[in-house]
Amino acid sequence: MACHKIFLFSLLIIFTPALKAQTALGIEAGISSSYLNTNISNRAATSIGYDIGYTINIPFQYKIKEWLYVETAPNITQKNYTINRTDSFAGLYESFLNTYLQLPIMAKFVFGKRLQWFANAGAYGGYWLSGRVQGITPNIFDITSSGTIQSTSYNEKYQFNNQTDNRFELGWVAGVGAQYHVNKKYMLTASARYYQSLTSQLKNYSVNEVPQYNSAFTFSIGCMMQFR
Repeated sequence: MACHKIFLFSLLIIFTPALKAQTALGIEAGISSSYLNTNISNRAATSIGYDIGYTINIPFQYKIKEWLYVETAPNITQKNYTINRTDSFAGLYESFLNTYLQLPIMAKFVFGKRLQWFANAGAYGGYWLSGRVQGITPNIFDITSSGTIQSTSYNEKYQFNNQTDNRFELGWVAGVGAQYHVNKKYMLTASARYYQSLTSQLKNYSVNEVPQYNSAFTFSIGCMMQFR
């Protein structure tokens, strides 16, 4: 809860003094598709897969020139991925549902008049708020009369380990999108962004530690209110 309060207080500090100068403020919501970049070559019959989540953004853009803006979009985004078992273990898996609070700062290049296309790029910082783990695993205590091991499902909250988990994340972000001016005050938006972490999800706690980097693609739609 403390992190949420600090985040909201920071938004007030950022946005309130600039109300007369800002160009637009709004809200967007959509989906995320994420992947974990790491080396699992030492794990037989195992692969990493993309997983779907959600994203909620509060886009804020400040006009520098007709074609150039500074944009930030504080957001809560899920960065989920799945570890799948293959071959004779097909059907067994483990899904990690990780929720992040993120603050990107981007340059935004805009083209067009009423219907505008844009591209943006910059850097972001994030904080790993919470996690959940669910999946299907063999149950060695449930064996049929023919000797077949049954599987069991589970769904539980992820317990953070202060020695191994790195909850702070830094990386780069780039995206494209469109915005349609309904009138002088409101515009509809659609944004696609790609987030790539440059910091590992794991701390450097051992010599043989294998880094884990989050990759996330998000697509969101929403509405913005313009201030002139």
